[in-house]
Amino acid sequence: MDRPIPTSAIDELRSYLNGLDRGQLRLFEDTNVRKEWEKIRGDTGITRQELRITFSTLIQKIGSISSAQSLLEHHSSKTTTDFYTDQELILSWKVNQLPVREWLKRL
Repeated sequence: MDRPIPTSAIDELRSYLNGLDRGQLRLFEDTNVRKEWEKIRGDTGITRQELRITFSTLIQKIGSISSAQSLLEHHSSKTTTDFYTDQELILSWKVNQLPVREWLKRL
């Protein structure tokens, strides 16, 4: 599956790719994703799982559960909802989108 890349990240990605050795065929040297992640995250303590949850939650804020499900390659939206969504954040954000001020003006 191809992954869309935010336009705002293109320059940073291009810079990273230009810095790779000419003969390197992979995005990362090591095929062990866990080892590469350890190098990338450094001392931050952020886990890949936390990034997936954040990504899924943000995609749902601006899109839908089906968008997050598709991008995370989950067969079931239940998996996305149960394990990869900050439900409290999503619900709070959606409630804050209600036009309460407009409703109050009508009173």
